[in-house]
Amino acid sequence: MSLTERAKPAFVRLLQTGAALTAAFTFATVFDHLHRYLELFSHFKLQYLTVSLLLAALLGALRRPRFAALMLVASGVNGAYVLPWYTGAPEPGDGETIRLLHANVLAHNGDMTQLLEHVRSTEPDLVFVQELTPEHVPMLESLNGLYPHRLLETRYDPFGLGVWSKRPLRDAAIFALPPRDLPNLRFEIDLDGEPVTVFSTHPLPPMGREFYEDRNTQLAAVGTLVAATPGSVILSGDLNISVWANHYRKLIAETKLVNVRKGFGILPTWPVFLPFGMIAIDHTLISEDLAAVDVRTLPSVGSDHLPLLTEIARR
Repeated sequence: MSLTERAKPAFVRLLQTGAALTAAFTFATVFDHLHRYLELFSHFKLQYLTVSLLLAALLGALRRPRFAALMLVASGVNGAYVLPWYTGAPEPGDGETIRLLHANVLAHNGDMTQLLEHVRSTEPDLVFVQELTPEHVPMLESLNGLYPHRLLETRYDPFGLGVWSKRPLRDAAIFALPPRDLPNLRFEIDLDGEPVTVFSTHPLPPMGREFYEDRNTQLAAVGTLVAATPGSVILSGDLNISVWANHYRKLIAETKLVNVRKGFGILPTWPVFLPFGMIAIDHTLISEDLAAVDVRTLPSVGSDHLPLLTEIARR
């Protein structure tokens, strides 16, 4: 028996094991509301879809019909989550637009050069910066000429945040939300002559039970606040949750906001250092009377997150 012939059964077993694991994660994460570990693995629907399609093709070619069929079923389940994000974007009107650049810059990032280059090249109306520290503010001083309106709350931990704006910020406020009193931003701007209330928030990452519960509490609190806000609303931030997680779905159900990714694809933003494992946790959510004109990620600014650039108009 040749080396190739001896290796083939081991390769097939490896593929079958991969198929079994992919199926287990695919079907278990449908019930991600049952446990935080299931939510953790629910973020990878795009990866599960890619792997299940690849395994279906390989196992079919190797005449393993039962495993190939299992992967086709898994592909269908994952596709039902993933594919709708690539279709059905709401149609914007032909009025004024506003461009938002959201960037989690990483608290210990000592170089804002790439972020400033993105600002110069994309010319956003609003620049949101998360993980903003006191050391970052002098590095971003050159923004002040083009962006005379600012609302900043710097911290030495990863929960400082700020916004630089070309447009006046009315009723601007920095406020705390439970359970840890982390800072959040709220202000009004005009779009096509009508006010839009804008929120920026950055809850804890769900690392461990306590942080998981605290993240959910903050998401629920900002959801309640947004739901009680009349008129047009934008919510921007590193929400530390993906679009398939149960508590994200709860936020959408309460606020009736729409993710600007709808029709533009998943656009993963984190972690930059693990390209195949990247997921979408940085979000811009908008009320149903608004629509995204353009949505895209930008190259890294030296952070573990990619910036998210969004252009918005009224419908």
